[in-house]
Amino acid sequence: MSKRSADNISTNCSTISTHLTNHSASHFIVQTFLGPLCTKCHVKVSSNSVLFCSSWKTIIRHWTKNKCYEGNISQLNAAKLERSLNISISNLYNSMTQNPHIAKQVVNNQFTPISNTKHLPYCSRCGYVGKLANVKRHVKSMYSNCSESDLILSGGDILYDKHNFAIPRNLLNTIAAGKFSPTITMHAES
Repeated sequence: MSKRSADNISTNCSTISTHLTNHSASHFIVQTFLGPLCTKCHVKVSSNSVLFCSSWKTIIRHWTKNKCYEGNISQLNAAKLERSLNISISNLYNSMTQNPHIAKQVVNNQFTPISNTKHLPYCSRCGYVGKLANVKRHVKSMYSNCSESDLILSGGDILYDKHNFAIPRNLLNTIAAGKFSPTITMHAES
């Protein structure tokens, strides 16, 4: 990759926009390195501790609960947006692992911790944070790529930002070093 391309990626990576506009509807969801963010209400789209991606059902729930769309909601395609967001984050992490200086710039530009909490359990593989019962359920789930060996019971420093993203400091440091790539499940296009 040329220096010019790397500079272009780092300059434009602060938020990867997948703003899909239809003649009768538009939304405000963009992809960040931690997951989808709504630029209208300024919160992460996922209502739980899942990082990096949100399902089409979660996207629809966000649109309807927060009224974060313009026009006719039936004209918006949440499954297509989910796929587009997943492609965007996959491309971003590919760039960050191939060019670690980009990873550090993206993390520094996008994540400003406003608080931290210690002694919360989390998944060291994907950054899922929560109550012990929820994290245990997550690592045991057949729907996650994580395992019980990824469970960290306590002692982790969990950072929060203004958009309500929560991430273990260890995972954030791994991302900033360009040594992390999330597992993204691509669903068939609808």
